[in-house]
Amino acid sequence: MKLTNSQIYYTANAFNEAFADFKGYIPAKANFLLQKNISILTAAAQEIEKARMEIAKHYGVINEKENRYDIAPEHLTIVEQEMTDLLNIEQDLSIKTFSIEALGNIELTPAQMQIIMFMIDEE
Repeated sequence: MKLTNSQIYYTANAFNEAFADFKGYIPAKANFLLQKNISILTAAAQEIEKARMEIAKHYGVINEKENRYDIAPEHLTIVEQEMTDLLNIEQDLSIKTFSIEALGNIELTPAQMQIIMFMIDEE
């Protein structure tokens, strides 16, 4: 499945947040595929984060007090462009889809459903 780095990065981070307190039971097939997909997305998101940090490190100066990089105003335009270029890259990930029926009777919030919608077959 082709996804942009932006989609990958957002989904990996949003999934962990949206499902942090999830207590429901997801049937084995859907649960396995969800976990496999999230592992793939998380690994890709870590690579994206590493690239983001390389850009920040190259153009910025470490602010140890706030644990971040400060970017000088004269570098902001190029940093924004490089970040945009990075987030627009498409990757072809081995995301497995499943039917909505495979989720069984679980109750998901709209935010949770939105995050996993691209993994659900529409057929």
